[in-house]
Amino acid sequence: MNRHPKQGEKFTEFYILGPGGKAEDYPTALKAGETGTVTIGVVNHEYRDMDYTLDVLLGNESIGRGALSLAHNQDIQQRAFVHCYVERH
Repeated sequence: MNRHPKQGEKFTEFYILGPGGKAEDYPTALKAGETGTVTIGVVNHEYRDMDYTLDVLLGNESIGRGALSLAHNQDIQQRAFVHCYVERH
């Protein structure tokens, strides 16, 4: 995470952290009934208010979507849970 951008540099910071709060150990293979946890972070360095849409994909299929608005230098961190279900017939 780049917490000290150059003066005037415009960008959005997006990151995903594993359960330990670091950019590692992401859940990659869940068995039926297991839940994985990640933290999603977004920081606005655009020097203006920004609207963002986060889209969660499984393969090519959208399985979740969220919208948020951030002012310049505002950030958000949100814990996200992924649960593996088994469809029973």
